[in-house]
Amino acid sequence: MIGVTTARKVAFTTQIPELELVLLSCVSLFSALLAGAGMSRHGVRHIVRGSIFAAAVTLTVDTILDLDSPRGGLIRLDAADRVLEELRGSLQPAQPASEKRRAGGWPAL
Repeated sequence: MIGVTTARKVAFTTQIPELELVLLSCVSLFSALLAGAGMSRHGVRHIVRGSIFAAAVTLTVDTILDLDSPRGGLIRLDAADRVLEELRGSLQPAQPASEKRRAGGWPAL
């Protein structure tokens, strides 16, 4: 259990390195240039194909960036957090009987 909690904490505190963001941007730009060059050979614009390609690249980049911030965005991990909070609550030690008596007070004589 401790290993899982530590792994989740590290995953929440780390972010995508800048080099990977630059690489993602370059790959997106290069693929758009290749798609544009391929479409320009025919001399006819394919608006539907171009729109589908642009939407696919945009959704891919957005999903990768959204996974970088699990507390915000469209992809949220609230359900996993709730399960861990319930587990933590169930692991709280029970109060001994002597502490329960003190907390409620001694009966009047």
